[in-house]
Amino acid sequence: MTKLVFLDIDGVLDTYKSRYQLDPELMAHLGTLLEKTGASIVISSSWRAQDVPGTVEFMTDSDNPSVGGHPFPFTDKIVGVTPILFSVIDGDIDRPATRGEEIAAYLKVHSCDNYVILDDCDEMLRDQWPHLVLVNDEVGLTEADVEKAVGILKQTQDK
Repeated sequence: MTKLVFLDIDGVLDTYKSRYQLDPELMAHLGTLLEKTGASIVISSSWRAQDVPGTVEFMTDSDNPSVGGHPFPFTDKIVGVTPILFSVIDGDIDRPATRGEEIAAYLKVHSCDNYVILDDCDEMLRDQWPHLVLVNDEVGLTEADVEKAVGILKQTQDK
C-alpha cells in the first residue's frame, strides 16, 4: 500500500522556539509517524525545489541557516515534491495556487492508497480536509498530531 505524507516544514518541523531552524524533537515525531505507517514523504513546503534532489540538497545543507545544524534525517523517504503552480486567467498569471491545489495536482499524476497532510495552514480543498492534520505553528508537530496522522493513514488501510 502506498501511503504519502504531504509535508510542510515551517510551523511543522521548525518554530519560533527553534529559531525557525529544523527542530530535532519535532523531526523525531515525524520519524515515529513514518515508522508506524511505512509512509513516504512528498514535500509540499516552500522549502521544496523543482525536484527531489534539489530539495534534499536544500534540506541537508549544513550552510543553510534554516537547517541550523540539524539536517533533515529522512531524505530516503522523500519520493516527490508538489508542483509549484500559478492560476492563469486569460493568459495572465493571476495568483499562486493554494497548497491544496498543488497537492491535488500531484495526486492527479501519482496514485496512492491514502495520504495525510501535515501543515500549519488550512488552504486545502474541501475533499482534502479529512486528510489534514492542522499543526499549531507555535509548537510544531506533536505526539497527538502524529497519532491523528496515523489514524488517518490507517483508515483506508483497514477498509
